[in-house]
Amino acid sequence: MKFDSLPSSPGASAGAADGVFDVDPAAVSAVVLETDAEAAAFADLAYALFQDLSGLVEACRSDVIGEQLAEIAQDTVHRGMNVVQRRTGNALNAVAEVLTILHSADAAMSDTARVSAAEAAQAKADDDPYAFERPDHIPGQVTPW
Repeated sequence: MKFDSLPSSPGASAGAADGVFDVDPAAVSAVVLETDAEAAAFADLAYALFQDLSGLVEACRSDVIGEQLAEIAQDTVHRGMNVVQRRTGNALNAVAEVLTILHSADAAMSDTARVSAAEAAQAKADDDPYAFERPDHIPGQVTPW
């Protein structure tokens, strides 16, 4: 992509605001897809955990222990998993939005470069190859050779 910038100082790190930022959209897309697949697997594991906790509550045959297990499952485990799922979703959406912005900005820069190159080539083609100014030439006067 065209989003490379050179560090302003030799000691600048690659992660600093003035460092080199080389964006590889294919690699970022692969990470997004992999993370999305992991999130789907995580959802399946969370469902299995809650099924197992429900089974455990029923198997213990004690109302007090069952209530405590249900409370732990609801207040701690379920709430924590919801936070992880929401944050993962927010991060995936943000990265996808950034990729969209980078692709459209890259396309816009490419289009601008193409138009500018075509205009420059046309301007050069429109130049009169015989029109040049000699140092002693005064515009509007015919200079004998």
